[in-house]
Amino acid sequence: RHTRYWRDWSSDVCSSDLGGRDAVSKIKTMKTSFTMDMMGRTLDGTAIKMAPNKTAQIIKMGDMTVFETRFDGTKGYRAQMGQKADMEEDEIKKAKDDKAVIEQLFYNTPDYKLSYVGTEKVGDEEAYKIAVTPPSGKVKTEYYSVKTGFLLKVDEIQESPAGEMNISVTFSDYKKVGDYVMPFTVNQDLGAQQMELKFTDYKFNEGVTDADFQ
Repeated sequence: RHTRYWRDWSSDVCSSDLGGRDAVSKIKTMKTSFTMDMMGRTLDGTAIKMAPNKTAQIIKMGDMTVFETRFDGTKGYRAQMGQKADMEEDEIKKAKDDKAVIEQLFYNTPDYKLSYVGTEKVGDEEAYKIAVTPPSGKVKTEYYSVKTGFLLKVDEIQESPAGEMNISVTFSDYKKVGDYVMPFTVNQDLGAQQMELKFTDYKFNEGVTDADFQ
């Protein structure tokens, strides 16, 4: 289960009813559906992953695609309201950080550096604060619930046209989906813009092909 406190991944012994390392390692593709509200309109989204690091996200307003991004493991692009741009070198490097659909699966390998920072409140929950340095060197901070082990928040600095910006993503409303427990509400704080994603469906190892990332 990818949301367990990171030290769980140093061992193959995880709670059997929650999946564990062996079960997570069998996830080769994941396809999710979600909705989000923007400017009073409801948008429908799809996010797709294929091991080790292929990703795609499509957001639509009715039949119109308003945002799209795809990465095929080597190159990628993003398109917004008809304007398309190829991924830059630093974006590709960061996209290659992931080594599996559930990235935490590889946190105990030499490619990643983990540092325990302490504990901090995320909402009403006490959380372990872990600094994660992936192969790209782009450090992020992840917060895992002391009580449940669920991933509660990720903080990361990203470049934007206005300069560096702190991106904060929180995860909640965890529910069991087959052998796994996944978040069904994700809030993204992009500084001046906040977005709430409500996930409606998770599919593992079905309905995804290489063509989805082209």
